Amino acid sequence: MGIRTAVDMGVHRKHVVRSKPKAEGEMLKRAFWALYLADRELCGSTGRPLAIHDEDIDVDYPIDVDDEYWENEEEPGLAFRQPEGKPSKIGGFIQLLKLAQIHGYCLRTIYAINKSKVIKDFHSLEAQLSIVAEIDSSLNNWVQQLPDHL
Repeated sequence: MGIRTAVDMGVHRKHVVRSKPKAEGEMLKRAFWALYLADRELCGSTGRPLAIHDEDIDVDYPIDVDDEYWENEEEPGLAFRQPEGKPSKIGGFIQLLKLAQIHGYCLRTIYAINKSKVIKDFHSLEAQLSIVAEIDSSLNNWVQQLPDHL
């Protein structure tokens, strides 16, 4: 239900979030992506359809800066900058979102109720192998792009 409210507010759209003051926009992005992650987890564990698909989202991930660095009254040029050499706490959340997108793809393809509407010739071995190879490649890329501290 929360994700539906976020979609009604337009928080899944880049232009809506950008129209807000920076801190408010970042809070909206974090709230939306937390709801997105919860949707993927709940739908994956209960077998329910996803509330929103990746194709309907164009808002960016949250900025990779912890909220204590959003404002800097002493040096405004350092606002929204993570100190060098100090990994952000939200970085792990961002990586989890990327993994959730792969999970969502699995739910929409491998675990779709009516696969024939999602993927042409899904019942062919070639189509199934192609999907599995794509998921495997996505997972390998995700692991390779993980920051060292994670």
